[in-house]
Amino acid sequence: MDLATGLGALKKIGKEAMTKVTGTELEKKIAEACSNKPWGASTTMLSEIAQSTYDYQEYPVVMANVWKRVHESSKNWRIVYKDLTLLEYL
Repeated sequence: MDLATGLGALKKIGKEAMTKVTGTELEKKIAEACSNKPWGASTTMLSEIAQSTYDYQEYPVVMANVWKRVHESSKNWRIVYKDLTLLEYL
């Protein structure tokens, strides 16, 4: 493994750790629902996120995170797909 590959992997791990540590509970749920993992989000999680959209203060948080993930690069197609699935569920 060369230095660039090692640094790229380290950067990816650091980014995932920061996402899990920072942010509100709702942001963490959205990040988990739209992760790059090969399985989909549970219906329970999607339902909890959908319930949050009825709250006046949480609705902008949900929509900002949804639109942020729609604009991911094409190499992160799974994130965009899961985000569109979440948007359809809403």
